[in-house]
Amino acid sequence: MSIDTQNSSGEVFPYVVILKSDNARYANLTGLFVSLISIFFFVLSYFIVPDRNIAWLIGAAAVASVIVWNLVQQKRQKKAWFKPGFILAAITWVSMPYLHWMAILLVAMFFLEHQAKRPQEIGFSEDRIVINSLFNKIYYWQDLSNVVLKDNLLTLDFHNNHFIQKEVLDDDDPEADEDEFNEFCRVQLARNN
Repeated sequence: MSIDTQNSSGEVFPYVVILKSDNARYANLTGLFVSLISIFFFVLSYFIVPDRNIAWLIGAAAVASVIVWNLVQQKRQKKAWFKPGFILAAITWVSMPYLHWMAILLVAMFFLEHQAKRPQEIGFSEDRIVINSLFNKIYYWQDLSNVVLKDNLLTLDFHNNHFIQKEVLDDDDPEADEDEFNEFCRVQLARNN
């Protein structure tokens, strides 16, 4: 939890809570799987299709080099990005004699990878709560009956008996105080209900 900070969309909030997420891991596994499938079909096509195209082998080698680079980055505890591999594979799929729609899928994955790996944040201001995602979700204090952060677990309890409960990333920020955050939320709830 951070105090008086911007969320990833650039908006300033008195409190921003960063949630734990495995999205980056799943995005990396998906990127690896799609890249390996592409390499398999590029090499297979080169040896099976009568009108061979050397671009398929070049595309397979280029995508394989992105995979190797990402594995090295992960060993170094750095972020792995499959974006270059997605674009290289998309270009290669366009030259393939079949499954041209894979190029569209890979271009979409190129644009969505950043969103999938971005940590999910919840910004708390005096008039609303904003959850960043592909399309930001906005909740207003009058829709909530309680908001509590306790033991790295954030709970948003709505009047309609719906609730959201998420584990918070423990960033050991000395400025971030659960009691201070809970008091801020209590004041906003009292003011808006």
